[in-house]
Amino acid sequence: MGFIKLLIGLPLVVVILVFAFVNNDLATFNLWPFYVEITVSQSVAIVSFVVFGYILGKVSSWMSYAPVRAQLRKQKKENKKLNKEQQKLTEKVSGLQENLEIWHEAGYAVHLAPKLGVREVRRIKGEYVLTANDLIAGTMHDDVIAHAHYSFDVWGMKIPEEMKHIGPYGIPYRSILPTKTEGLLTAGRIISATRIS
Repeated sequence: MGFIKLLIGLPLVVVILVFAFVNNDLATFNLWPFYVEITVSQSVAIVSFVVFGYILGKVSSWMSYAPVRAQLRKQKKENKKLNKEQQKLTEKVSGLQENLEIWHEAGYAVHLAPKLGVREVRRIKGEYVLTANDLIAGTMHDDVIAHAHYSFDVWGMKIPEEMKHIGPYGIPYRSILPTKTEGLLTAGRIISATRIS
């Protein structure tokens, strides 16, 4: 980009300077609103106008990008905070991985993720939306592809005690099949289901 600017700007500057110094006639300018008249050679006037226009353009460009620069500074500060928090979490996870021997007394951990994961994610809209009622009723659909037996993950919400522990239920094929999309199957937290189910 800089080379293109130089390629265009340099010949333009040369033309302006040649034109300016060829025209040495005097010219009179009124400096409105001060009602002052000055008389200078056309060469000085042309060079002055070009320099003034260049400076004005740079100032205007700098001012127009002020919100962008402010946003970038804010984002940079937030990124630094996130990096520090990430570093703290990584150190904690590393400490857990070093003390896995303690866990082997009651069981064992096969793997610890290097980073903490986000529990709730966006979900697709599938051919069928699995609901809490399906889980409570223990529905086994005709196109069931997996059996599950997992309690409600209620995210801190209060629900009746009998709803917290449910029996087996089925996950239908249609819940992993996105609508209006061909050749794609989903798995895990993004399947077509309501927030609680």
